[in-house]
Amino acid sequence: MTLEQQDKKYVLQTYARDYTNFVRGVGSTLYDENGKDYIDFASGIGVNSVGHGNETLTSALCEQAKNIIHISNLQVIEPQAKLAEKIVELSGYDMGMFLLTLVQKPMKVLLKLHVSMERRSLITSVIKSSL
Repeated sequence: MTLEQQDKKYVLQTYARDYTNFVRGVGSTLYDENGKDYIDFASGIGVNSVGHGNETLTSALCEQAKNIIHISNLQVIEPQAKLAEKIVELSGYDMGMFLLTLVQKPMKVLLKLHVSMERRSLITSVIKSSL
């Protein structure tokens, strides 16, 4: 059975797929199973592209994974607070940040924004939305 046949049989076909089989990546270059190189101009669905095989990113992710992978937004999250502070300082605005993952549903995000805006000014950036 080919990879395409396997995918079509066992994976829910919610997207039109290209069946180029990428096996590795370096920076913004992807390589298929035959060694042909491609420039990766795409990001995933609901994510951005940070390149491939980036040693700095890989090391940072591995170090973080040794400690904590996820903390609920019901708890204070030190790296989140530090990131928000840096973004606010760089922006030059007096505001609060609303940080989110793009996995969250747009309506849930809008509800959170509505509630938060009554307390303080804030800014959000939603790169991709399913609205």
